[in-house]
This record gives sequence, structure tokens and C-alpha cells, in this order.
Amino acid sequence: MKKYFAGFLLLLSLSSKGQIGVMNQYHFNYLSINPAMAGENGPFSIKGVVGNQFNGNLKFDQLSHVLVLDGQFYNKTGLAFQSSSDNYGVVSGNNFSLSLAKGVEVGDLQLKAGVNAGLALVPTYSLVGSNKKAAFTAGAGVMANYLGLFLGVSKPSLYISQKDDILRQPLFVNLGYISDTENFVTYNVNVLWSTLNDASNWDFNLKLWFDKRLALSGSYRINDIYPIYTKKTSFIPAAEYKFSNDMTLGLAYNSNTLRYSTAPVPHNPNFNVTGIFQFYLRYNLNDRKGDSWYYDQF
Repeated sequence: MKKYFAGFLLLLSLSSKGQIGVMNQYHFNYLSINPAMAGENGPFSIKGVVGNQFNGNLKFDQLSHVLVLDGQFYNKTGLAFQSSSDNYGVVSGNNFSLSLAKGVEVGDLQLKAGVNAGLALVPTYSLVGSNKKAAFTAGAGVMANYLGLFLGVSKPSLYISQKDDILRQPLFVNLGYISDTENFVTYNVNVLWSTLNDASNWDFNLKLWFDKRLALSGSYRINDIYPIYTKKTSFIPAAEYKFSNDMTLGLAYNSNTLRYSTAPVPHNPNFNVTGIFQFYLRYNLNDRKGDSWYYDQF
């Protein structure tokens, strides 16, 4: 029985790789996959994303949260603080990071580069319990935009102080097109490719803004990187609405549940988390983009 229990805990440790909750909600927070997006939410913004499962009663069980403070300095410079946590049933992991980005224009070409550095408190396991250890991480990313056609390349975990690779994140490559933002209906269509450990994911994303007030989006995702998901393919619908000049609310639903355990315990079959609701709240200072290039476009 002890070896089954140890196997169960090992699988839990594998599930904490890659800051699953943060990256899974990138449709509300592109900073989680590319530090070059720091400063792209306006002069100052506060953003929160909470992932919850609905278990059939009136109580939601929290699985993850993300909190972002994002602001701009002079001359196309952005600074953002991000805090996140992931709950894996019996343990949780916490992450804190700072991202600094700087943009320049070369004719019609807009280039922006960013770096991030952070501290992660990750769980370690034994047969009698778990505790947390600290890991330092650092990464970088770039965004290029030419007349609406954009390309992003990033690796948020270029450096990790721990040798066990718990917090390795994929290499992200994001290619897409943003329509003319002066129209009544604007859109962002893009493909996100990510790779880690010789496996790759493909995400196909579309976001429509109506009068810069209502946004409807969908993300079709093909997963080969993370074995803890119960499905290889999934679709995440999302909606955002600006209730005032300062406040935006959003809601998304991910039906691709997490597989907590695959340990072969006869009397303890695999158990799954039900679908995940993602609640989004953003406060912007007077709904102004400042010198953002991607304000309300991701």
C-alpha cells in the first residue's frame, strides 16, 4: 500500500509542473505566458482571475487564483506584479513574479521585449505529509507587431534554481492578426504553439470585441504536454463586459478536468475535478490605454 501511496504523491508532484492554473487562464491574462505584455493594460490596472469547480451544490471549490498589478512608466515601459496559486487537492503551490517590459517603434514595426523574475513556493512530498521549498525563476519574451500582424516568442522559465524542474514552463510561440481597432467590431485571431519535453500543444484562439464594450471569445486547445488533463482536446468559451469606464467582468468555462491520480489503487479509483469556471475582474484607471499597443486586444 505504501508504494501506491508514494506513487499517488509522485503524480501530485508532477501535476504541479508548469504553473497549470496561471497558463490555463491566459485568455484573461497574457502576461502569464509573455512578460513583454507588462504595461499593456493601460496606465494602471488591477486584474484578478479565480478558477473554481462547481460540485453540484452552492459552494465552489477554489482551484487557482491570479492577481496582477500592471502599470506604465514613461517612454513605453511597463512593470507588472503577478501572484498566483494552484490547489491540487491535498497541497498547493504559490508563485510571485515581477515583469519589466520596454517597447520601441521602427517605422510601422512595433517591438517590445520583457523579462520576468520570481519566487515559487512549491510542494515537496513524503509518506507522512508535505512541506514547501522555494525556487527562483527568471524568463524573457518578445512581441512584434507589423500593421496588425503579430508574433510573440517567450520562455517564462529560462532559469530555475531547483534541479527537479518542477516549475518548467513551455516555450511559447504566438502568431496572429489584430483587426483595425477603430471599427465597431474588432477581432484578434491567433495560434499559440507551445513545446516542453519533446511534446507540443496547439491553441486556436478568436476574440471579438463589439463597440469596445462586449467581448466574446473561444479557444480550441490540443494538449499533448500535460498528462493530468482528462481530455486531449477542449474548447474554452469566454465573455467579457465593461460595466463602467473602470470595471470589466469576465467568465469562462473549461470542461477539460484535472486528473488528480492515476495510481493503481483498487479501492481508490481515479478521481477527477469537475469543469472549471474562471471568473475575471479588471479595474482600469478611467479606461485609458495610455501608450499600450494591445489594450483590449488580448
